[in-house]
Amino acid sequence: MAIDKDYLSFGIIKTGSKGRDVKFAQHMLYIFMPSFCYDLNEDGVFGSKTEKCVKEFQRRSGLTQDGIIGTDTWRRLGPTLSPSYNFWNKTAAIRYLQGAIYNRYKGQIDGVYGYATENAVRSFQADCGLKQDGIWGHQCWSVHEQGYI
Repeated sequence: MAIDKDYLSFGIIKTGSKGRDVKFAQHMLYIFMPSFCYDLNEDGVFGSKTEKCVKEFQRRSGLTQDGIIGTDTWRRLGPTLSPSYNFWNKTAAIRYLQGAIYNRYKGQIDGVYGYATENAVRSFQADCGLKQDGIWGHQCWSVHEQGYI
């Protein structure tokens, strides 16, 4: 199986949308807000439950609560993680990342994007033929979603 660096498009998705981007968004909504989105199906279909979770996510992120995942919402939902990442869900996002790269990350899952996390990200990037900058961005999310851990 070849690595597709653009597996996720991070395009605009809304009620009625279907596919990989929707499934990824549903997964991330659950990760960031498990007590609010506990019954959200990760089925790749953007329905009323997904819209409700998106609106709450947008509210907590200080975004317009339109229920549409566009550029600003993607920045928070599929965030580019680095030591400078600093949004309300910072700890959840970085803990998720540390757990996702568990076979490369040897530190404690603490939600801190430190030296060990950055090195683990660089290792992941090297193994997947990505730019080795230590920043977990859209291409890392795309490759991760294909099961390359």
